[in-house]
Amino acid sequence: MADDNKSLENLTKAIDELNRIFKFDRYLYLILAASAFIFLLVFVGKIAFGNELPPQQIVALFGCGGAIGISLAQIRYFSTEAFGLLKLVLIEIHKNEEGSSDDKST
Repeated sequence: MADDNKSLENLTKAIDELNRIFKFDRYLYLILAASAFIFLLVFVGKIAFGNELPPQQIVALFGCGGAIGISLAQIRYFSTEAFGLLKLVLIEIHKNEEGSSDDKST
């Protein structure tokens, strides 16, 4: 029972560490995606209500779409990295548990 609590504690520490590592990046890309989405809505509103768009705003419209795509790709990358690290931690915990149960049986 103590091993289960220790494993759970190690897993909790690993998850907290991953959250700490990627915290700044997650917030940065979240802000980038939110601001790009707001600008995108503004430009779509201008197009929908028939206001004329100069070429600079059309370029900005495509730039907003690109910024959203980049930020989503980065968030996906960080999530994949975090889950990969978490998988390694779980494998290591499982190996340690198997090793300690083998020691108990001998």
